[in-house]
Amino acid sequence: MAVPLFRLALDAHSAFPIPSPSATSGETPLRQATPDWSVTPVPARGLALLSPEEIASVLRFVRPRDAALGLGSCLLKRLAVVRGVGATWAEAGRGMKKEEGGKPVWKGENSEQGEVEFNVSHHGSMVVLVADSGPKNGLNRARRVGIDIVKIDVPKDTLAVRREGSWEKWVRIFADVMPEEEVRRIVDGEDAEGRGQRSLEDRLRRFYTFWGLREAYVKMSGEALVAPWLKELEFRNVRAPSKGQENTPGDIIRGVEVWLCGKRIEDVGVELQALGEHYIVATIVERIAKSEEFAAFENVDVERELNTLATG
Repeated sequence: MAVPLFRLALDAHSAFPIPSPSATSGETPLRQATPDWSVTPVPARGLALLSPEEIASVLRFVRPRDAALGLGSCLLKRLAVVRGVGATWAEAGRGMKKEEGGKPVWKGENSEQGEVEFNVSHHGSMVVLVADSGPKNGLNRARRVGIDIVKIDVPKDTLAVRREGSWEKWVRIFADVMPEEEVRRIVDGEDAEGRGQRSLEDRLRRFYTFWGLREAYVKMSGEALVAPWLKELEFRNVRAPSKGQENTPGDIIRGVEVWLCGKRIEDVGVELQALGEHYIVATIVERIAKSEEFAAFENVDVERELNTLATG
């Protein structure tokens, strides 16, 4: 039986520990860093559950911190299929497909298994996934979904703003993919009620909120950030979610409006949520009922999942 919309979150750097330079003897060549990390206990157990193609996609990263995000993404995608339609771990690997435009989807080997629409995003140390499942065809087929996570790195972004010379000049680096009215609201620092954000951190949180919404919608649509309608895509009634405490959820924002080519898109649901102090997640789902709640994020316990799969 298909499981309704659900979301997963994983701190990949905590789940798949990356040895610090002080923990190793001597200087490890950069080209050897990921191979050395991949044979440590937890990453090795995770990689052993993947196909040769998936393993190659993880080990292509030079830096272990990037490989850990790749491993987390592969495991969450398979786990989403197992949770979504009750497929076996092996079936979850076999059914992975890419639609036109490169958007990933899982299609079962028979009509009873249906399909799973999912989307994954990672930034910093976090990997997040949204998934929906349903029949392969018909009105109740799995809905298209999009998700994006952004990390607000205030020290790093402060330096970037200073290099550009002003807040407006930094924001306008991204103006090619944003409508002018949206750029103006970000530059002016106005929230949904017209109130200004005074601190640079508040302004950065607002910019990354808009950016995450844009990424999530484009990923749901299956088109890239080169879509011809990007400057016609606008988000209204936007407020940046207030940050939470470390490793705990923060503010949840709903009621964001999506406009495309001057018309409001009515059949999508939008949610913004802060994860901890530094992350904001935007989730967008098509054909969502007004009464339907977004599922809370489930923090995946990698050790437990690996133990379950090893004994299952």
